[in-house]
Amino acid sequence: MENKIQGRNSSIELLRMLCMLLIVAHHYAYHGQWLNAGTDAIYTVEHFSLNVFFIQIMSLWGRLAAAVFIIISGYYLIGSKKSVKNKCKSILFLVLGYGILGELLYLVVTSTKISTFEIETFVYSLFVDQWFSVNYLVLLCVSPALIYCLSTMPKELFDKLLVAVLIFWSLIPTISFGKINYFSSDIDSFLICFCLGAYIKLYEGELTAYVRKKFRVGWDWIAWICVVFMIGSVVVFDIVGLLLGSDTLIRVATTFLQLNRVPAILLAVALFESFKQKKYCSNMINRLSKSTFAVYLLHEGRMRDVIWNHCFANSQYFESKLF
Repeated sequence: MENKIQGRNSSIELLRMLCMLLIVAHHYAYHGQWLNAGTDAIYTVEHFSLNVFFIQIMSLWGRLAAAVFIIISGYYLIGSKKSVKNKCKSILFLVLGYGILGELLYLVVTSTKISTFEIETFVYSLFVDQWFSVNYLVLLCVSPALIYCLSTMPKELFDKLLVAVLIFWSLIPTISFGKINYFSSDIDSFLICFCLGAYIKLYEGELTAYVRKKFRVGWDWIAWICVVFMIGSVVVFDIVGLLLGSDTLIRVATTFLQLNRVPAILLAVALFESFKQKKYCSNMINRLSKSTFAVYLLHEGRMRDVIWNHCFANSQYFESKLF
């Protein structure tokens, strides 16, 4: 008999918090301004070291964590009667509030004077640079129509649609190492992840039953296999790149960090299904999980420079043994 819990499943909320830690780790690696340049500047044979390998591994998990967030949204919103309009207002208020706070801290820490250029940069950081927030707001705006379509769609048609979309969105870009991308925008990825979450909710347990019957493994095993494969691929690309003296191979070592790569999206689904099945309720975890979006906003936009280049000064420790 399935255990009934009051309120949201705290396992899913715990997963939400874990994903935020993975996103912070990804931002540390991706926005660290190593060698006072972009991350790609250190992905070379000349600069390669254990520290670079560490940065590569840290950068792997941010995009798939974002995918988990959208899958969770699809799972909860497909059966929710709450107003999406109020949710949009709340998120927009948070984005603006933390954006202004981040800008003020940036001006103080960097002693930057207010100018037309600075205002333009601030606006850009709010509505362009914060890719997750902007695309999530767009997703929420279209979600009522999307939910209606998915809820009324026959399961057989939903199955075929998901398979076709996943082939073009994920499988082909994976085997072509990103050279062929039919759905290249972030909102495309968000819509597909939302549909995955909605499918899991609408046909509760059917995907798990199919996986167990077809592959004779649980979601925990699939998650670990994906993790080992993603880390292992970095190791293989790095070793071959060093042996051949190829900067290109070292740069593509993190190819599977992209949200639409098969290992990443499979790991996102496996993590969600695995945590979802471990049902319990903790008021403390559920309350803490509500702060995850605020944590994200606190180290995005203008706060990136403040945190990673002024407070922690990452690039100064690039060659340190204590890195």
